[in-house]
Amino acid sequence: MLHVWIQPIVAQYGLYAVFLIVMLESAGVPLPGETALVLAAIFAGITGQLDIVHVIVVAAAGAIIGDNIGFMVGRRYGLPLVKRYGALVGLDDRRLAFGQHMFARHGAKIVFFGRFVAILRIFAMAAAPSRAKGMVGSAPRARAMAVASPGVKVRG
Repeated sequence: MLHVWIQPIVAQYGLYAVFLIVMLESAGVPLPGETALVLAAIFAGITGQLDIVHVIVVAAAGAIIGDNIGFMVGRRYGLPLVKRYGALVGLDDRRLAFGQHMFARHGAKIVFFGRFVAILRIFAMAAAPSRAKGMVGSAPRARAMAVASPGVKVRG
């Protein structure tokens, strides 16, 4: 059903829509970025109005910028928001402590795989920045690898 309202947006606004939707989704807003990207690729292939290389570049830029925005927002507001409103989504103190423990042990993996699992990406936005001080090199490197890896698959 998501394609019903995303398809006209991609058709009308093209690369701007792809950039904005992918960026917001990567920042942690639950939007269908993958759907917008697939629809833009199909639109590019069928109509020729978009260049597929531009779609890929714009989507990658949106993902990188959105990921960094999400990281900064999560670093500043993530943990306080989770502590205050986490119970509304079933995230009590026990689960939060478990999540922080798991992130301390497997943070880079969580950030990496969070690029490919939408629900994990949303929760990683709040958890990653609160643990980033202890793993300064790992999280940014994992984010960069996760963003670059789809391009490696396409190119190689």
